[in-house]
Amino acid sequence: MSSKERKQKQRFKIINNEKGVALLMVMGAIVILTALIVEFSYETKVHMLRVYNAQDRAQAKLNAESGLQLAIARLKLYQLSLNYLEKNKQYQKIVKPEALDSLWSTPFIYPIPLGKDANIVQRSALEDFQKTFMLSGRLSVSIQNVSHRLNVNLLRLTPKKEKADEKKSPVGPFSGPEVSEEVGVKSNDGGEGGETGEEGEDPGLAGNMEKKLVDLLKKRMREKKASAEGGDAGGSDNDSSGSEQDFGKVRPELMVKAIKYYVNKENSYEDNDKGEVERMYAQAGIHAKFAPMSSISELHLIPGLNDKVIDLIKDDLTVHGSTTIDFNRITQKGLKFIFPEMTEEHMADFFTYRDNPEKPHRFSGNDDLAKYLVDVLQVFDRKKFDEHIKSLEKAGAKFGANGTVFRVISAGQYERATYTLTAYVIVPAKEEEKVKCLETPDLMGSCGKGCIFDQEKTKCIPNPNPTGPTNLNPDPNVPREDGTTPAAASSGDKEKNKKKEKPPITYLAPRVVEIQVN
Repeated sequence: MSSKERKQKQRFKIINNEKGVALLMVMGAIVILTALIVEFSYETKVHMLRVYNAQDRAQAKLNAESGLQLAIARLKLYQLSLNYLEKNKQYQKIVKPEALDSLWSTPFIYPIPLGKDANIVQRSALEDFQKTFMLSGRLSVSIQNVSHRLNVNLLRLTPKKEKADEKKSPVGPFSGPEVSEEVGVKSNDGGEGGETGEEGEDPGLAGNMEKKLVDLLKKRMREKKASAEGGDAGGSDNDSSGSEQDFGKVRPELMVKAIKYYVNKENSYEDNDKGEVERMYAQAGIHAKFAPMSSISELHLIPGLNDKVIDLIKDDLTVHGSTTIDFNRITQKGLKFIFPEMTEEHMADFFTYRDNPEKPHRFSGNDDLAKYLVDVLQVFDRKKFDEHIKSLEKAGAKFGANGTVFRVISAGQYERATYTLTAYVIVPAKEEEKVKCLETPDLMGSCGKGCIFDQEKTKCIPNPNPTGPTNLNPDPNVPREDGTTPAAASSGDKEKNKKKEKPPITYLAPRVVEIQVN
């Protein structure tokens, strides 16, 4: 065999040699399995993290909801305290309004922070509390009084025919319009906003609120422009051309009318600029709600009202309850907004007088405030002060130290998850029950509960003195429940009616009217 043949034979053996094939197959399988295992492990870890995150988020949500329940419980104690003071007027001179505020104003944080100066007893008590506490994770709850904000739903028009119920509505330092799920806003005059009657509309309340919102919008735009330029925020309310240019040529009057068109019942709002307002909605492709706003975020649906403008005024507005002004807590911006006549020197003297650390002064009411602003600071005369306060009341504002609208911020945390609830809670005043009397006395000579006979003894009318005796028989010689006859007691009843006091306001349990989730 020649050398050439041997080389060819050896080459053939090498080519057909199958040794090591199994090793290659095993190594290939290992590589494939390794890739599959890595992918499977990665997917498993991702799904586990998702499950853990969902569990953490669920626990954080439970913590936040627990914080909201805690806030409602604290406001419930506040409501019961208000009712107790209303029923026992003699204690109102002893218990200061800020004493009741302490029931809800103190923030709650868990785990409870302990200072470095805490002694052993305090530390052991805190440890025992945390061992028995059911909450896992962290929780922070804060309650803010937002009663001072302007309610945009007060732009709803009130029918004139309902003004007859003015004297029947509950009045007092804490009364005010409240949000109803069926009809929207109920104002102090007892009318239901937006329900337009055939007899026409009463623009008084809505007109005053419209003016206040226009003034607020102009003022905030002017302040923003002044802060950007480093200038003075002063100037007249009518001088808003510069601020309008900075905010896309916003016309405050037209923007407020667009809000008024949005919250009023369809076809109930008439104005000279109504055509232009409707054209704005048509161009933006937005259909007005024609009902009260349920959230302040609905301002973003008003055409022409951009986000920059909304950010300026959203902290001054609300859609729940009424506007409560407490001069013992009012800020400098709020004071300037209410009394634009006050100069910087006046405001500096006001806050120095009110917040003096050695001898702080608490304004007990409008008369006390008027004495200081009129007699001491001499900002204006008493007549102008009274007119200004009256215009604020017509705009839906009320004066008092105790709020009825609150914002609750409850933030729950667990591991890496955070869940925040922002809830608006109101403590509404109970409406006075309307007494329904029978048209004619029944067989027993009774007009019905809470009713008496008129002077002619022919018709049944509501008893003007519900706490006094009730006449159940038209016969003047028949004794009444207290043993006296109507004829003998008529003069005494009249005297009692003159001196009768307003019935105490009854506050209902706090209820959540809006919840925002972050």
